[in-house]
Amino acid sequence: MQAFGRFLLDLNWNVLSQLPDCQKMCDLFYDIILMGLNTIFPQKSVKLHCRDKAWITPEIKLLISQRQKAFALGNTIEYNKLQNKAIHVVKQAKSKYFESQVNHLKNSKPRKWWSAIKNLAGFSLKPAFHSAEVNGTILQGRDLALAVNNGFLAATKSLPPLSITDKLSVEEPTVLYPISVVDVESRLKAVKSNKAPGSDSLPNWILNNFSMEISEPVTMIFNASIKQAQVPMQWKEANVVPVPKISSVTDISSDLRPISLTATLSKVLESFPFQWIMDTIKSQLDPK
Repeated sequence: MQAFGRFLLDLNWNVLSQLPDCQKMCDLFYDIILMGLNTIFPQKSVKLHCRDKAWITPEIKLLISQRQKAFALGNTIEYNKLQNKAIHVVKQAKSKYFESQVNHLKNSKPRKWWSAIKNLAGFSLKPAFHSAEVNGTILQGRDLALAVNNGFLAATKSLPPLSITDKLSVEEPTVLYPISVVDVESRLKAVKSNKAPGSDSLPNWILNNFSMEISEPVTMIFNASIKQAQVPMQWKEANVVPVPKISSVTDISSDLRPISLTATLSKVLESFPFQWIMDTIKSQLDPK
């Protein structure tokens, strides 16, 4: 964590101001951040089995492997030592897992508490959506993804396509609303680290833990985006997850609900114009 923080602090973000538009600024920002992220926090392959308990970690598996190796070699002293250690570590991991999953719900609504208990017991697990029957054919993999995509797009097929040349004529604003570095840092700090990120591959814990270090370049991109009336392509894309409305999907166009995961930075940017508009019209809204 400290190494990544030092990496960010050593960067000179003034180079962003020399770029012609917010798209190129955003491209360079992501290239630098993801390069540092992949270098300092490289991805690690972990082997998991479908029957592994939720509290079993790679460290526990390594300890069990060492124990079994000692047993195979007939090293009784080492085996007993590792056996006792494995029992202790598993018991501790199991206790921490249940505590983290349920203990914090004791003072919440009973429904949430019982829902967590049922999930841990495996009573309310829903089968994953991996296949569906469409027109008498079982679809899987890429074919299923294309069918789901077409089903979601069916709702807008009757609408004429948008034309990027048709723009509303608006007057130049008399009042400018520059976004400050302090405000951006505050909103990045409020990002929930446990929420799923969007398609930009930038984890929320980076935005939260390093809000101070990245607030300057993010502010530069935000202000450029608003001034140029453009939104970077990374913030227009989303990971769309099909969630079944019923247990057995028979009609893709009506039995699935699309859940879109957009880039967190796009949501942070949207929050500023939303606040400006609300501050302007708040006095005209019916309090009821």
